[in-house]
Amino acid sequence: MERLVYPNPFRQELSFSLMNNLAEYDLKVFSVLGQQVYSNAEFYENSSTLQINTSQWQPGIYIINLLVETIPYRARTIKRP
Repeated sequence: MERLVYPNPFRQELSFSLMNNLAEYDLKVFSVLGQQVYSNAEFYENSSTLQINTSQWQPGIYIINLLVETIPYRARTIKRP
């Protein structure tokens, strides 16, 4: 599977490849302690990349749960100080 979440590790911004220009997605990000730090679900068009600002997140490990159309993707990523 191609890399959908990048860069890893990250600092101020996290990017997600949605695999096509028209996609319905559900994105949830959790801290390693299970606290949800980000959630977004919508129909995304005219871009194959979603970027989120992570400048307010604490450094550490995060769990990514991304559902693009009907394809689930789960990953771990690290925020550096």
